[in-house]
Amino acid sequence: MSTRAYPDTARTHRRIVSLPFLLEGWVDSVPSVSVNGLCSEVRLLQPGDALIAHNAEDAAKALALGAGAVLHDAALPLANPGVPTIAVANLAKRLPAMAARFHHHPADQLQLAALAGPAGRTEAAWYIAQSWQRGQASAGLIGSLGSGSVVSLNAPSRRLDALGLHRTLAACVADGAQAVALEVTPRMLAGDCLTELPIDVAVYTGAGGGDDAVGLQPLFDRHAPRFAVINHDEAEGKLLVSRARDGIQVLTYGSNGATELQGSILSQDSTGMNIRIASPWGGGELRTGLLGNRCLSSLMAAAGALALMGMPWNRVMHQLEIMSPVPGQMSCIAGEGARPAAVIDHARTPHALEQVLRELRSHLHGRLFCILHSGGGHRRALADVASSLADEVHEVSGSTRSAVLRGVLRRAGRHDIVLIAGGGKGDWAQQGEAEVRHLLEEAA
Repeated sequence: MSTRAYPDTARTHRRIVSLPFLLEGWVDSVPSVSVNGLCSEVRLLQPGDALIAHNAEDAAKALALGAGAVLHDAALPLANPGVPTIAVANLAKRLPAMAARFHHHPADQLQLAALAGPAGRTEAAWYIAQSWQRGQASAGLIGSLGSGSVVSLNAPSRRLDALGLHRTLAACVADGAQAVALEVTPRMLAGDCLTELPIDVAVYTGAGGGDDAVGLQPLFDRHAPRFAVINHDEAEGKLLVSRARDGIQVLTYGSNGATELQGSILSQDSTGMNIRIASPWGGGELRTGLLGNRCLSSLMAAAGALALMGMPWNRVMHQLEIMSPVPGQMSCIAGEGARPAAVIDHARTPHALEQVLRELRSHLHGRLFCILHSGGGHRRALADVASSLADEVHEVSGSTRSAVLRGVLRRAGRHDIVLIAGGGKGDWAQQGEAEVRHLLEEAA
């Protein structure tokens, strides 16, 4: 991780940057005007921002909203705009460098892990970020769970472009983050969002029938990470290994075949699993409270990235033992004594619910209850999936949930699992775990 010394304005989310500094080397004559931000969408514009204009209509709207400047790739027909309108050659290609310059290269002040592959990407990013958070002053996360500090994530961005990415990284730095785990999509790579990022470790978690690995290849060659951690159980991962850029230290992981980092499940029960891990740094067995076979692959991805980034192996193993699940995904609350284990998952589609139920059955030594907090167009399909895989199903609403859950928890035994599925919005999303803990204690 490289560091640079910057003025105090680099520590704030909103800063003032002069256009001559921002456009140096790209535009010969620039008026001595400062702007407060860079924006590519009119709806996000704040007074004093410079708009990256794609057409005359957007430029006109931005000027009416108080834009400090308009940057464009070709001359726009604007009559007496009153603020600088500046043509920048190859503007789209320069946006990543411009965003990095505006925010004083925030990525240079961070350790950065970039994770790609739809199967397990979110989980591995969460595991890496929370491990860093426990071992450092602060860590950040950017992806489908949200962005910002791990302990106080903001809502996720639907379309993260280069401007938004560097703005978010700058906010992480301002909040004290020393490391950030970033989820990467093929669209981000195609849009050159990562061009100005010094990536320390790139992780490929697996396709799982999703993205083609070819679309992710630039992450492992053109962007030249120091390290690469690649799921070698899949053909896509093997392809990435064969095409990785010379000079990148590659670590393969998996459960099948000859990989440098290997993991296997020894046993599973209603509150977690025992696993064995072998690595270039050592090996051993550990107990994790995470549920589901899929977690093992994500844990190995995180372990490899953490070790390559310098975390001692004994600390890596400890982090795996105390790892918390992704919020709203297979969160297990173990009952005391003869009480069952309760699992909260916000699965809201039939496919997601089927995956959760099948994963839980691999941990089952008793009965599987499903309390289904469903609604909308998927209600009937969700109920059908639950009925086919659970031993007992109860459909509930917000007003009946507590009473039904109380009754089920009193009847279920110590080897049973009670899944509370759906309901990932509103009060339940924020308070559901506390409610379940209270009802488990009440049922004891």
